[in-house]
Amino acid sequence: YAQGKATTIYNYAKNSMQAEQVRFMTMVPRKNAVVCSSVGHKQPAHGYAAASAKIHALTGSPLQYACTDKSIPCMPDSYDICSSSYEGIFNGIDDSIQDTLIKNTYRYWPIIKANETTPPPFDPSKVQITKIGQGGEIVELEEGRDWKYVGYRSNQWTRETPSKGEPMTGYFVELTDSGKVEYPACLVVETQNLADCYQYIQLQSKPYTSSITLKINGININESNIDGWKDVGYLPKQDIKMQCPGSSYGHTPENKTGHFLKLNGSATYGNNAVIELSYEPDSSPPTEE
Repeated sequence: YAQGKATTIYNYAKNSMQAEQVRFMTMVPRKNAVVCSSVGHKQPAHGYAAASAKIHALTGSPLQYACTDKSIPCMPDSYDICSSSYEGIFNGIDDSIQDTLIKNTYRYWPIIKANETTPPPFDPSKVQITKIGQGGEIVELEEGRDWKYVGYRSNQWTRETPSKGEPMTGYFVELTDSGKVEYPACLVVETQNLADCYQYIQLQSKPYTSSITLKINGININESNIDGWKDVGYLPKQDIKMQCPGSSYGHTPENKTGHFLKLNGSATYGNNAVIELSYEPDSSPPTEE
């Protein structure tokens, strides 16, 4: 049964994990007519041993990483549980994994994983990247020379060699030949949050428009369609944010319901602005305008 399922096991592990190498290690009775006191079993488990050998062949693992028990016929990655010594059982697999990983090089590096093409939650113009080398050396990578920002990618392969693989979805930088990473080196990516800019102020109640006074960062803002505020009344759904002036990265909407002032021109404000607003509430029932 196990031998018959070997190909299914291999294909599932290979495809679901994008694994470079798949191994199926078994520890079962291997010798005929020997009572194994540790498991109370007389019959050798040929099927499991054969499954190990078949998966070993499918993954293309070098044979020298497989056979360590010379007292029984070599079945790659299958070990005799009746043996009194288990030393070295994992050595072959450990050596093989290290041999595979050490060759991995990466051309694309994720800044942040994301499932949607929403504006990035960071400022792409302020990304800083540091490479930590195999020996722990630290190198600051330079934009343009060592990397460039390429934005959102869906199922972008990150590994370049020994084969293209390890796909991810999110926001990426592409590394040049001078910046690409070879395991076990890695990158440290630092970002700054993207600034939020606002074009609407939500009021707690309907105001008498003539009573409104507004200061932003200590500066009086007057009623004006150019560089001031405009009472736009009740809105059932209004995005209070806007794309920041001079930015090309859009914004993440923040929708609210209520009575609003719309800010025009230089009256718009950013994250850390101090808003001072006062008005006399209008006690008449609110109406949709």
